[in-house]
Amino acid sequence: QVADAVAQPLAKTDSIVVISNGGQDGAGAGASKVTQDVSSTIAQLPALVQSLTGVDLISTLKNLPGVVSYVPAGEEASNEGGGSTLDDGDGD
Repeated sequence: QVADAVAQPLAKTDSIVVISNGGQDGAGAGASKVTQDVSSTIAQLPALVQSLTGVDLISTLKNLPGVVSYVPAGEEASNEGGGSTLDDGDGD
């Protein structure tokens, strides 16, 4: 849903023309740069939401009832919010 909200403006765009020589920092050019920017924006959303609202988005999502999260072997599961946890299947 987050990615959908970020991508909605692009869905209304008929075409995109990117003029770039890649720059000296090696940050990429053209379509790959657009992809990097969208990915970067999505990655920054949890911190942005927390700074603007005080809500820890990741913890909130993890603690929703019915959310199943994978717990790697050797790590302890925390089930504070009532969400389900799955272990790695080794019987521990």
